[in-house]
Amino acid sequence: MIKERKSTPADLIYLAENMRQADIDEAWALDHSTPAEAIASAVLLTDFPKTAVGGDGKLLAMWGVASETRSSLVGVPWMLSSNDLSQKHIVEFARRSAANAIMLKNQYAALYNFVDARHTLAVRWLGWMGFKIYRPIPFGADDLLFHVFFWGDTECVVQH
Repeated sequence: MIKERKSTPADLIYLAENMRQADIDEAWALDHSTPAEAIASAVLLTDFPKTAVGGDGKLLAMWGVASETRSSLVGVPWMLSSNDLSQKHIVEFARRSAANAIMLKNQYAALYNFVDARHTLAVRWLGWMGFKIYRPIPFGADDLLFHVFFWGDTECVVQH
């Protein structure tokens, strides 16, 4: 059974040492961040970072939503996963993700971020959760292809 809890400093260390290769590649392509830098920057911009752990207590993923300002209605969701997230977790993880997406959609007028086009599993998962996936564009430190994913009120983003 997967449990969610508030992230701890030990979670950051564990995930930095056990991050999935697709997430490592995405962090590097975005801004040449190491796993530790990617986690630290995401957590610093997030009010309530969460950690998902499996029934065996192993960290599966960390996630959260960064806001551009404290009063912002526009959120920037992120997730970084560990090598411990496996097929045996996929159905429950998907259900929890969908429930969390609904919760976030009730808290924000819009949610958006970029996802590495090479990370096809993440692209499919985001589409399944109801995000609109845009055509890939060159982005990041090396101008590799990234998709913008978006949900919500476009007018809110334009006014923001």
